[in-house]
Amino acid sequence: MFDPKRYILAGGTVVVALGIGFVMQQAPSPVTQTASLNTQMDVMTEPPVVAAGMSGMELSGIAHTAATSRTNDIERSAPVLPEPDTELAAAVPGLDEVLRTQDAPGTPPQGCDPVMTARPAPAAMVDLTVTADCLPQARVTIHHNGMMVQALTDGDGVLRMRAPALTPEALFIASFENGSGAVVRAQVPDFDAYDRVVLQWRGDAGFQIHALEYGATYGDAGHVWEEAPGDLDRAVAGQGGVLTTLGDTAINDGLRAQVYTFPSGAGQAGEVELTAEAVITSGNCTRDVEAQALQVGPGGALSAQDVALTMPSCDVEVDILMLKNLLQDLKIAGN
Repeated sequence: MFDPKRYILAGGTVVVALGIGFVMQQAPSPVTQTASLNTQMDVMTEPPVVAAGMSGMELSGIAHTAATSRTNDIERSAPVLPEPDTELAAAVPGLDEVLRTQDAPGTPPQGCDPVMTARPAPAAMVDLTVTADCLPQARVTIHHNGMMVQALTDGDGVLRMRAPALTPEALFIASFENGSGAVVRAQVPDFDAYDRVVLQWRGDAGFQIHALEYGATYGDAGHVWEEAPGDLDRAVAGQGGVLTTLGDTAINDGLRAQVYTFPSGAGQAGEVELTAEAVITSGNCTRDVEAQALQVGPGGALSAQDVALTMPSCDVEVDILMLKNLLQDLKIAGN
């Protein structure tokens, strides 16, 4: 049961690096290149984005407060990242050959080369199927416009995943640890009808998205989080948001994500308050943990913010960190 009283409002021990992480950019400058979340894979890894003229901002001190206390908000504006038509082949070595193979209609798989298919799904999502007959129980990394999550194929070498799209013409990459991979594109006709926020991390870092819709408080019907993720049918009907959790917990150090989707194109006028939180557990206490927030804004522009923090000791009296301003609230204009 969620208890909103067990909080630390985290205004500190946070290193924020703006505009970095997973989204590909052509010919990045190495001078200002930074990255706080290590997601480097053996193959098909996107280089970090460079935020020209921006540097990391280090804050100090965690304020231990009651749930009703206030801390000074940390103002930070996330840059707009490149449009999704960036030349991917230039950023990912060998991807041009994979693209040519996957885009050729009717091309049969060569040996045990993975095959990836995509079908549009409700609420601007895409149903993905990755098939690799000779790779059962294998780790697969799914890359999409900065979002990266990992899962295992089943005993037949098949992975099925419903993934929220971050672009109207969505490109998904599946990469295996042995160097093989596959690529697929999908049209997402209802993309503009939804707002979307991603929080991603590695392993058992304890991160969560919480959405308070139209003035809801914790525990209300409009409080959407992992234990009350909302309903896809209500999202399609414009009645509320839905939370999608991605990543296989069977992979101890795997890449995981939560994605909040709200039907801004059909919802009534109002506001959705968004917070990112980190639950202190025996698995992450005293550890350094990192995460990245991706947010799709008006016109499909993508912003990114990275956060790295040291979790409190395992015997701390409160057991939740609230990360102020990592996610931007949604303002719904209404119809």
